[in-house]
Amino acid sequence: MFSTAPTPLHLGVWQMTSPVLEAKPVLFEALDPSQSKWVVTAVKRSKVSVQKGPSLRHLLQLSLTACGIPWPPLGAESEWLNAGIHLTLFLPDDCFYSFKMPCMPQWGPQDIEAECRLEAARLMRRPMASLILDFEVQAMPESALVAHVMVCENAMVEAAMHMFEKLGLKLNSLTCHSDLQAYAHGWKVSPDLLNGMVHEAVDAC
Repeated sequence: MFSTAPTPLHLGVWQMTSPVLEAKPVLFEALDPSQSKWVVTAVKRSKVSVQKGPSLRHLLQLSLTACGIPWPPLGAESEWLNAGIHLTLFLPDDCFYSFKMPCMPQWGPQDIEAECRLEAARLMRRPMASLILDFEVQAMPESALVAHVMVCENAMVEAAMHMFEKLGLKLNSLTCHSDLQAYAHGWKVSPDLLNGMVHEAVDAC
């Protein structure tokens, strides 16, 4: 039986620079779609679109149009069902805190997550409730296990989700610029394409 689900469209939104980020105050205040330089990638099957400039809304509109998806009419953004669109926001690495933590052999997944949260709160001197994290456990020599943890402020995640909600889109995942190799593999595009895109100067459209 053939699937009737739409072909997934992978949108990658890369925040390149922001005066607020450079000044190092509260990071989530930098999430303004008209106060940064942005790069938007749209990957659908083998077709890749790359748009660069200062207006995130404009870049998203160009990217969706390039993939044959019309932008919703003015005022109808909240009613627009963007089924089949997976949107990832890439923020500069400075927005995240990362560390490695050894794991005891008897720990299960819930134990590892709990210990990671405790260690993140201790290292960042923040309440656990104010932090959000992701981790990956890797096997080391002699059967040792190490958790690779990435942490950020929960308020920043909420601000990022709200920014895209105002644009009529749903944010599916958030990560850092240095994670681009894994995403290039998932999108089935050349890592060199994304690497050059992220690290070169961003020109306005």
